Amino acid sequence: MLRMKKGDPARPRNGLQTRWFYALFFLSGLTALVYETAFARQLQLIFGSTLSAVSVVIAVFFGGLALGAVLIGPKADRYSPLRLYGLLEIGIGLWAIVAVLLIPVIRGLYAHMSANLDLPTAAQTSLQVTLSVVILLPATILMGATLPALSRGMTRTMGHRFSRIGALYSMNTIGATAGTLLCGFLLLEHLGYLKTIIAAMAVNFAIGITAFILAPRNTPNGSQTEPSASQATAAPLNDPGTTKSGLRSVLLIIAAISGFAALGYEVVWFRTLAFTVVTDTYAFALMLGIYLLGIGAGSMVAARRFRALKHQMNASRAWFELGLAELLVALAVVLGFSILVWLGTELPKPTTIDPVYWAKTLRNTSIQAVVLILPATLVLGYIFPLIVSLYAASIRRLAGQVGRVTACNTSGGIAGSLAAGFLLIPLAGIQKSLLILIGFSMAVGVAALLCGPIERRRRTFGLLLTVPVAGVMFLVYPMRADFGFKQIASHEKARLLYYRESADQTVMVTEDLGDRGVRRLLINRQQATSTYLPGQRKNHLMGHLPLWACPGAQTALVICLGSGGTFGALGLYDLDRVDCVEICSAVIDAASFFTEWNGNVLERANTNIIIDDGRSYLLTTGQTYDVITLEPMHPGLKGVSALYSVEFYQEAKRKLNDNGVLCQWVPLYSMSAQDAKALLATALAVFPQTGLWLVGSEGILLCARDSLQLDWVWLTGHLSNPKIKDVLKKVHLDDHWTLLSGYLLGPAGMKEYTRNAPLVYDDRPFIEYTIPRHQHIFPWDAILALSKTRESPVSIIRGIPPAELDDLGSEWRGRKATWYARDQGFAAIALGDYATAYRNFEIVLANDPTDSYAAHFLKEIYWRYGVELSRQQRWAEAVQLYARAAALQPDDPKGHFYLGVALNNAGRISEAIAALERCLALQPDFDEARKFLRNITR
Repeated sequence: MLRMKKGDPARPRNGLQTRWFYALFFLSGLTALVYETAFARQLQLIFGSTLSAVSVVIAVFFGGLALGAVLIGPKADRYSPLRLYGLLEIGIGLWAIVAVLLIPVIRGLYAHMSANLDLPTAAQTSLQVTLSVVILLPATILMGATLPALSRGMTRTMGHRFSRIGALYSMNTIGATAGTLLCGFLLLEHLGYLKTIIAAMAVNFAIGITAFILAPRNTPNGSQTEPSASQATAAPLNDPGTTKSGLRSVLLIIAAISGFAALGYEVVWFRTLAFTVVTDTYAFALMLGIYLLGIGAGSMVAARRFRALKHQMNASRAWFELGLAELLVALAVVLGFSILVWLGTELPKPTTIDPVYWAKTLRNTSIQAVVLILPATLVLGYIFPLIVSLYAASIRRLAGQVGRVTACNTSGGIAGSLAAGFLLIPLAGIQKSLLILIGFSMAVGVAALLCGPIERRRRTFGLLLTVPVAGVMFLVYPMRADFGFKQIASHEKARLLYYRESADQTVMVTEDLGDRGVRRLLINRQQATSTYLPGQRKNHLMGHLPLWACPGAQTALVICLGSGGTFGALGLYDLDRVDCVEICSAVIDAASFFTEWNGNVLERANTNIIIDDGRSYLLTTGQTYDVITLEPMHPGLKGVSALYSVEFYQEAKRKLNDNGVLCQWVPLYSMSAQDAKALLATALAVFPQTGLWLVGSEGILLCARDSLQLDWVWLTGHLSNPKIKDVLKKVHLDDHWTLLSGYLLGPAGMKEYTRNAPLVYDDRPFIEYTIPRHQHIFPWDAILALSKTRESPVSIIRGIPPAELDDLGSEWRGRKATWYARDQGFAAIALGDYATAYRNFEIVLANDPTDSYAAHFLKEIYWRYGVELSRQQRWAEAVQLYARAAALQPDDPKGHFYLGVALNNAGRISEAIAALERCLALQPDFDEARKFLRNITR
């Protein structure tokens, strides 16, 4: 029977049983984090990864925990608590089975309602909440009741509650740490989400059955549930000073505010670490694991300390420690943040060519997360069992009391995470947000010291301690308007043009110091795009190439704005509608710094911006398109694999009109050849008519819904359009052969190249785990092997008279070796071998003097060597190299400026004046050239 006899707490009979229940609660925490990770991921694939969608899932998950603690938790005061715990665990496993079956139904329902009802934002969010409740709430309500149930079942007397509640909370949280690390480093990569959930279900059933077997049966004589006189002396927290309703209300408020600060800190800490660590799946698992480990270890310290103190732990002491602990949280947060900022410049950073790059990256991530997170979470972990033990007044109602405190703490955590993401960071920035949360911790500490039944001497000492704590905060807390910019490794070689800490990302635009003046768009610390020529060449090719393959296109969709190069390229054409989906509004604002390359596309009448997650938009929109392009962040970053999975391509294919095409960016750097093959094979599995283009070390997939063909007549006609030709000339793509030069593989070649490569599925996105381990690999050997054996594009070209096809094929064969030499030059530059690059680009220009792209890079190599010779004051040799550079691109004003400076230093003044005058003729506002010319002509 589950129901207890009157007065029977049904507790473990001996220490062995107690240890068993601790072990079971450890496993409960482990499975809870497995479910949170797995189901949150599944729902994000439906709702998207926008901050609002993610916040809905988190709020429902934690809201369920709070409801379970306050609604079901008190049941343990009336029923056998340990058997109730067993039933809760079995119920969690059973609902996980139901949730797995419901996920596809939820996906279809959400897609249908969103596409057909044209829901406004508020209604869309309400729908997300409702569907999240269906999937998550039943299981999380059961999870929320487990701590109250075990607290009641494991606590023999009121004197034991400090140590038992602390130990239980500790074991559960450390189990959650294990679940986080297992998911991040092992389970999801090798088992996938479904098998991981099934494994967690099996563990839940085992926990429940074991708990039911171990739970003591009802004892006929009953056992004492209220403390005897001696026990009351041993645990005087059950005195009138503690149980006053006013003080108990204060404790609930403290629990809520403490939870608010704890989850608020987590949000801000993770955003802070995003500046200094690569935010891949491993880094996220490490950061969350360290956060949970700190909480769990702090609770363990509390349990051991309470057990050691025994009779000495009274109300005065407990309230005093609560106040000091909150002050210590504030101090730990300040010191941790200050040390992290210092580490940002002092910690050695591995280079991607280091064979142990991944291991060193994990080391650095761990060091920074430990410094920032661990000290404060140790104290936060100490605080929770202290509050629960202070609030508990009767062992008969212990489960209900633990449930109320847990519910308040969890509800405060929900509010803290939402406030930090939606209000504090967007309005105050990361640094001020941290200060505001510190203020909450200090306020709670002062309130505990003022309100608690504390001895005067202790109260005075505690209150006076706030002064030095505030002083340390004022003295050591670093405050900079450009905090995030100073944390990136390249900040000393660049200047900041734009900086915005938005709700979900920190977006920066920087400009390199020096001659190139390359502008870069950074999201957190990751470069999204830049104005470096190869990147913009790739962006524009992604805009023009799909229209070449779909000449009748009238509608296009761009997923991920970046600098707007692809969006701008599509916007050049007379399409009826060009939509762009961008998840972060700050990226849209930053596009104004790239108008030279995007043509101020946001102001064009036929373009439209949509703020949403790209995959979720495809799922929910009723719109179909002729062309879809996407250029997300690197697929090795957390969550990006959702835009490279079989299911994503299937959804995209459903949104393509007949003869439509999808154009997908595939980076070939910072991953192994096997990783790259998996990405290519996955697209090919859904789009058998797929071709691969190469731009430097980046790939472009052109995936046709029906048949992959390129319209020669359409291309020829548009290349004669001055507006389009001028844009393409900037990226050296202004003739047929430069466009064709990147073609590597057609459908048949792709099939052969990717044979036996594994596919990326939503259930098992293994590339999120393999790519980060292979960031030190640059597979140039594989790229060059493809380049050397590149296929002829003639077979996929239409619109050419048969008589001209043979000439086209013959010309392609003549250019093939030249293109291979050019690719060898790019590889050499990437590897830092400029001598080899120099030789290969000279071969290219000897064979094809019209190759302006190769000329651009050879010019830059001449500049590089010219600078080195200038530093050595070998002016005659420097003049020769600068003269070659100026001859390669005579319309480049910088080339003539460098030549003029070198000629002046070589004593050839008249020639220097001529070079500088040529420079100013090309660019009249070149102030540096004008000043130099004025100085040498005085």
